[in-house]
Amino acid sequence: MFFKAEDVLLPEVTCDAPDTGQYFVRVRATNSDGYIQDAFDYYVTDDGKHYGMKCFYVQDGGKVVEDTYEEG
Repeated sequence: MFFKAEDVLLPEVTCDAPDTGQYFVRVRATNSDGYIQDAFDYYVTDDGKHYGMKCFYVQDGGKVVEDTYEEG
């Protein structure tokens, strides 16, 4: 795990940029009643759908590119 933040009150978090490579991010909000809301739809891998997750790549030079998946 590269970065984790909990009990965040504002909808913003910053961290140092990771090294070149493939990364996944999951953002989840939980209210006081325990209801969970995922920030993203899902990302598909060979193991199936992973809800609330996005995949991105950090390329040489620090450019960030989102990985997209189209079903069908």
